[in-house]
Amino acid sequence: AADRTRMDMPPAWSARIRLDRERLQARCPAAQRLTTYHTAHLEQFPPYSREDGLVERMTIFSDIEMEDAYEVRESYRNRKDKLSSRTVNQREGRTVETFEP
Repeated sequence: AADRTRMDMPPAWSARIRLDRERLQARCPAAQRLTTYHTAHLEQFPPYSREDGLVERMTIFSDIEMEDAYEVRESYRNRKDKLSSRTVNQREGRTVETFEP
C-alpha cells in the first residue's frame, strides 16, 4: 500500500455544463417538442407542465399533406383519475380510454 503512485489527470477540454433546475425538469424547449414524421405529428410535453396531465400526443394523418387527421393518440401521467391513454378515431367517431389499476 505504501508503493501507490499518484497520477494527476489533465484538465477537462470542455467548459463545465451549467443547467438550472427548471430547464432540466422541462425536458423540452418552450415546454413542448414537436416532431413531424411522414404522416404524423408527435407532440411531447414535460410532466406536470399541463393541468390535464398530457405528456404526449400523436396525430396520425391519412394523407401526406397532413390535412386529414385519422387518429389522435394521447398519453397521460400523474392524473387523479388514473387515465393513462386516450385514442380517438376521428373517422369512426370512436374514443377508447385506458386507466391504470
